[in-house]
Amino acid sequence: MAAGPWSAARLVVRTVPGGLSAAEVAAVTGSTVLAELGHDRGAPSRGERGEPPAVAPRSPLGAVTRLLLGELARPERAA
Repeated sequence: MAAGPWSAARLVVRTVPGGLSAAEVAAVTGSTVLAELGHDRGAPSRGERGEPPAVAPRSPLGAVTRLLLGELARPERAA
């Protein structure tokens, strides 16, 4: 990826059967995939009811959130 405002971007991807893999997304975008959001079978029904996603520690979103917060807290990422 060329230098620019998005050159330091990292991605969170959610793969689906028959879709692009995380490696393919990284190759196409030229960005690093930092995390993969796992499948949450309850997300569609919660969304239809207008409810927020589950963020319990063991939920897919909770696990990715912990990973991202840990990554952002690393001293070399600050600034």
